[in-house]
Amino acid sequence: QGRGIEVFSELSKIKAHLTGKAGQEYLVQNYLERPLLFRGRKFDIRCWAVVTDNWDVYVYEQGYLRTSSETYTLELGDKGDD
Repeated sequence: QGRGIEVFSELSKIKAHLTGKAGQEYLVQNYLERPLLFRGRKFDIRCWAVVTDNWDVYVYEQGYLRTSSETYTLELGDKGDD
């Protein structure tokens, strides 16, 4: 819902932000500026993990992959949304 969004550019800053905040839930995402493409389309690989206070990481066995419906471009064009 967009509340409490924080943006960090370094892992050390993320760790510092989370230190001492046990028991809270966070969603962490990484934006790729030059994404890998599959047949010219962006794709997402979604997986879930839990990180403990001791930085132990547990990854859920199942995830999913999805692709975009249009080929990837950096061009800003008319999408016909108006």
